[in-house]
Amino acid sequence: MFGRKYGASFLRLFFCACTEVPNSSFRCSAYLEVLVFGLPEGISLGYTVSILLSIGTVTVLLRWLPFRIVSTLRGSSFLNLLSQTMPVGVMLILVVYTAPSFSWAYLFSVAITLALHIWRKSAVLSILTGTSLYMLLMNI
Repeated sequence: MFGRKYGASFLRLFFCACTEVPNSSFRCSAYLEVLVFGLPEGISLGYTVSILLSIGTVTVLLRWLPFRIVSTLRGSSFLNLLSQTMPVGVMLILVVYTAPSFSWAYLFSVAITLALHIWRKSAVLSILTGTSLYMLLMNI
């Protein structure tokens, strides 16, 4: 079933479990964990489960915490200020990021972004269109 590689390990495990004779060349519990759980020697199942539970807890908290904070700040003047200034801040960061490569693609993308923003007054549409256009023109 498992081939020659695992045959000796199963025999040792069977011998250790049936006779309960201490053998100094290997540990029965280590062979059991390697064969059943696929863990390397020196790493126990309890250690692995505790690490996975810690990772899972941190992941859930990091996904839940922002929603909890926003629900407590709803109606706050700080959140209103952020909602008004963030689109402009994102566009400013994109302009500063692309400024060192001052070229015709840069100028054309900025002009289209500004015109689209003045015409539609949609920050999401302006940012996505400007970024996409700039990346398209830079890769042509």
